[in-house]
Amino acid sequence: MSADVTGRKMARASKVARQRLKEAGSYLLRHENEKVYEALLRAVWGFLSDKLAIPASQLSRQNISEKLAAINTPQSIIDRVIEVIDNCEMARFTPGMTDASAEKAYNEVSEIMKEMESIKK
Repeated sequence: MSADVTGRKMARASKVARQRLKEAGSYLLRHENEKVYEALLRAVWGFLSDKLAIPASQLSRQNISEKLAAINTPQSIIDRVIEVIDNCEMARFTPGMTDASAEKAYNEVSEIMKEMESIKK
């Protein structure tokens, strides 16, 4: 069982994502919005990489969409995942993002990850 690296990553995906979300939450409290978005993106990309067993070097919106569709993920969740990734990436490079928008992004990422925890490969 300890030799199954992929299985362990899939099992720990949620725990690791929660740790990264906690980091984003601490940045949110300190009003460091750029770091909030960076931490949210690391959480989402890492979670998807571990959950879908896709190496980080091969992560793309297309690969994520295909893998999620292959495991019968509802299209609405797939669309939300891609939208959150796009929003976080856009916000990182857009000046003047507010605390409210960072908090909204944080809540959206948390909600999506909770929904995806129940999806089994």
